[in-house]
Amino acid sequence: FNRDFDVNRDVLTPDVKPDGKATDFGSMLSGIYAAHQGEKRLRGLVIFSDGRDNKQSASKLPLVEASKFRSIGCPIYTFSVGSV
Repeated sequence: FNRDFDVNRDVLTPDVKPDGKATDFGSMLSGIYAAHQGEKRLRGLVIFSDGRDNKQSASKLPLVEASKFRSIGCPIYTFSVGSV
């Protein structure tokens, strides 16, 4: 996912293949949080990734954005897949 991540458009389906160019976890987390406006009914967020965050936005650091989910009691579960 990158800066133009859209929770309504960027859906995991069998026909979508990663392009391998970049991942920006901060922007992804920020976009998901904004789309749900911090609603308290979120039960959890699941992330499957190779773990490489190679396109960080200076204004959207992953740990800062992840802490927003903690503040509403929404755990983030991460699973490592693939290779770096």
